[in-house]
Amino acid sequence: MSLQGTIAKQIGNLSFLTYLDIRNNGFTGVIPDEIGNLRRLRWVQMSYNQLSGEIPLSFGFLTVLEFLTLEENHLTGAIPWSIFNISSLQTIAFTYNQLSGTLPDDMCFQLSN
Repeated sequence: MSLQGTIAKQIGNLSFLTYLDIRNNGFTGVIPDEIGNLRRLRWVQMSYNQLSGEIPLSFGFLTVLEFLTLEENHLTGAIPWSIFNISSLQTIAFTYNQLSGTLPDDMCFQLSN
């Protein structure tokens, strides 16, 4: 859709959202912490943008999240460990960012249960 700009903090007010697909656009800036207010989110695709900064810790609050892709952005820092505690998470993709840090030793066990 060639959308550009930043993701507004007010996105956290859209509590009815279950599906968020903003991939293949020109979004810049950080992913707002308010994304963690969207407790009904099951599907998040933010790949192929120009998002920067760290992955918000608040993603860990999305307890029914099944699908999360943040590929091909400019994200930095470590992947928040809270994401690996989401038992419903089936797909996760963070490739082609500038992430650092370590992954939990038991990550495969956690994601397969």
